[in-house]
Amino acid sequence: MATILDGTIIAEHMHERIRVRVDALGVAPMLAAVAVGKDPAVEKFIAIKKKAAERCGMLFSSYILEDVSDTSLRETIAFLNVDDEVTGIFLELPLPSGMDSSTYMDLIDPGKDVDVLTSQRRAMFHADPAGLVVLPPTVRALREVCELRGVVLPGMQCAVVGGGQLVGDPIARWLQAQGAVVALIDENTKDPAAIASCASLIVSGVGKPKLITKKWIKEGATVIDFGYALQKGKVTGDVDVKSVAPLADLLTPVPGGMGPIMVAAMLENLCEL
Repeated sequence: MATILDGTIIAEHMHERIRVRVDALGVAPMLAAVAVGKDPAVEKFIAIKKKAAERCGMLFSSYILEDVSDTSLRETIAFLNVDDEVTGIFLELPLPSGMDSSTYMDLIDPGKDVDVLTSQRRAMFHADPAGLVVLPPTVRALREVCELRGVVLPGMQCAVVGGGQLVGDPIARWLQAQGAVVALIDENTKDPAAIASCASLIVSGVGKPKLITKKWIKEGATVIDFGYALQKGKVTGDVDVKSVAPLADLLTPVPGGMGPIMVAAMLENLCEL
């Protein structure tokens, strides 16, 4: 039966580590959040990040733009880019329909990009996935779990489900840089369950509830779920916990698994900028 990982406990340990770093800096770094439109879910995520930042002794400012316009968003990002008190900036997604997130991500000063989503930061990561100090938060969160669990990645068979810029692509690149053998599974993959069932580590970030069932799982596998979706008003991940838990060795739940660790990972990035 799988151990269900409590991401809040790991995040708390990371917060303690970050507080030590913040104290050593002498000046508290400031994280600025930018969002567009009134979306309770987006505002909730910003509040979670604000609480975590303040626990770590950091400063936090938020800019929730009710004016859903290209001009107001561009002006806000430009203002934060030149504000010397702001150490890092993140743009909370999703943006309203018709606003291309990558366009606005690239307006953020790469020196203040805590999410590694600007083209320049992503190119740096692609060039050296194993050596960079500032990593995509999903990668940094996975690294934290692997180190805590003593996961030996060189030579390990891994399956990454989904090839998006937030989860699948950066994680597949990082795992390969660690020497793992990676199968990247997307909507075009034939018989994905058969491929995944050969893997000792499965990482999913698709946003499709109960996509990963027991037929995808090799006995004793580590299953990392970054998926996020709402099902009947409840937050759920990609993994069908009831069928997967009896086979897996470790399973991260949604909510309460990788989410808190990703937030802490972003705050560690802030310390590096």
